[in-house]
Amino acid sequence: MLVVDDDPPTLAWVAQMISHCEYEIRVAYGGAEAVSVAKDFHPDCVVTGIVMPNMDGFEEAKEILKFLPNCKFILMSGSAHLQEIQDGHKALGFDLRLLLEKPFTLAELLAALQFAGFPCVAQ
Repeated sequence: MLVVDDDPPTLAWVAQMISHCEYEIRVAYGGAEAVSVAKDFHPDCVVTGIVMPNMDGFEEAKEILKFLPNCKFILMSGSAHLQEIQDGHKALGFDLRLLLEKPFTLAELLAALQFAGFPCVAQ
């Protein structure tokens, strides 16, 4: 599983929460770095921020899906432009149940992982 965000506290919190599950985790501090990490790591699921400098989460997803077409995405956003984000989310064919609005709870994160097919089984 790859966790991506340009906000270090959010990145650390999400990675820490997922680390209690049975998944191998890598982190990236933005969309471009995520694409690079994904080329080597081949994640089954990417939990990523949407609004990031240089390459947003939608651009990142499009690039990763070119070489990992079955990769699942859970997108996170704290942006006030929720309708635009929902429209972009739909344009990529993503289920809106995989869109987390920051701040979100651990229960919401775990529910999104479960819905994406990645249930959390505590180690």
